[in-house]
Amino acid sequence: MTVIKYVITPIHSRRDRNGNTYWGFNCLNTRTGKSVDGSICGGESNIRAIMLTLAAPEGQEVPWDEAKESVAVLAAQEMPIREFDRRFKPSVCDYAGCLSDEITRFIRSKI
Repeated sequence: MTVIKYVITPIHSRRDRNGNTYWGFNCLNTRTGKSVDGSICGGESNIRAIMLTLAAPEGQEVPWDEAKESVAVLAAQEMPIREFDRRFKPSVCDYAGCLSDEITRFIRSKI
């Protein structure tokens, strides 16, 4: 039985006047109890893509079934846009990237 190492919560804003939504995430390391917030470009698919790179040792990949057992991605949470902006503004929260490799490097450097 594999132990879940990371729990990722995708978070997005409600739509703004122009119909845009903004995305971020919270990642919890279950072994250390440390967590990190990061903002990203793209959407939930970019966050789900992290599973493959975060579950594997640096520079390697693991099969999808194995990744699902060690990284849990919860259902996306929606926040009012002002609350989202306060939580993920650049002075409080760093930009994690767009590609899964960039986001994984960001998470590993912070946790």
